[in-house]
Amino acid sequence: MPTSTTIQSADGTSLHLLQWDPVALPIGDVLLVHGFAEHMGRYQHVAEELTGKGWTVHGLDLRGHGKSGGERGHILKWADYIDDVHAALNEVGRPCFVVAHSMGGLVLVATGVQRPGNIRGVVMTNPLLGTAFAPARVKIWGGKLLSKLKPNFSMPGEVDPDHVCRDPKVVAAYKADPLVFDLLRARWGMEVLATQKMVDARASDFKLPLMMLVSTGDRVCSAEISQKWFDRIGSTDKDIRVYGKLYHELFNEPEKQNVLDDMCDWLEAHRA
Repeated sequence: MPTSTTIQSADGTSLHLLQWDPVALPIGDVLLVHGFAEHMGRYQHVAEELTGKGWTVHGLDLRGHGKSGGERGHILKWADYIDDVHAALNEVGRPCFVVAHSMGGLVLVATGVQRPGNIRGVVMTNPLLGTAFAPARVKIWGGKLLSKLKPNFSMPGEVDPDHVCRDPKVVAAYKADPLVFDLLRARWGMEVLATQKMVDARASDFKLPLMMLVSTGDRVCSAEISQKWFDRIGSTDKDIRVYGKLYHELFNEPEKQNVLDDMCDWLEAHRA
C-alpha cells in the first residue's frame, strides 16, 4: 500500500500525494496525474505495474480532486494545475517521468509548453486536447458569462460514465465512488477551452520526450485532434500508439495489459 503525504501548492492549497515503493532496487521516479473528476485511488493497479518494474511511483491528486484541498472541480486559472504538478515534482526532488490521463494530459501539455522543469518525459493516455463530442452550445455561452460573474457556478457534466470504459465492473465502481463527481464549473470549462487553444498554437514549443497512447473508440477525447497536435510538436523524441475500439480509460479496458506493457517498454527505453 502507498504512503500518503500532504504538500502545498504555490498558493498554499493542500495537495494529497501518494508514494508506492518498488520491491527491488529503484530505477527511477514516475509521477501519475489523473483525469477530470477522478483521483489517484483509481490508479493502484497502474502503480503496481510500475513498481514491479522497479519504478518509485508518486500519485498526485490535483486541487479540487480526490483528497486534495480546493473546491470540487474548481480553478481560477489553468496555471494552478501546473503549480500543483511542480509542487509534486519538487517534493520528489529528482528528475521524473510523468504519466498523465485525459485532463491530466492537457495539464502536462501546458506544463511542457510553459514550464517543463525537470520532467524527463511524458506518457499520456487520451489527452483532453479536444472532445470527441460537441459541447452543448448553451453551456459554452453560459460558461463565458458565468466564468466572469460566478466562476464556481456548477453545471451537470457531459460525460456518460458508461463511456469511460468497456468493463462493467470498472463503470460500476466509478459510479459508486464518493470521490468521483459529475459537475462542470464555469471557469474550469473556459480555462479548458483557452488552454486547448494555447497548446495548439504553441505545439512546436512542446519538446519533451513523449509517448502518446490514444484510442479511436474514445467517446470523450478526440484521437484525431490528439494525432494532429502530435504531428506538429517540437519534440524529436516522440512515439504514438493508436488502439482501435478501446474506450477512454485505456488503463482500465479489458486490453489494459497491452497498454501497460507499451507504457513500461517506453519508460524502460528512456530511463538511461
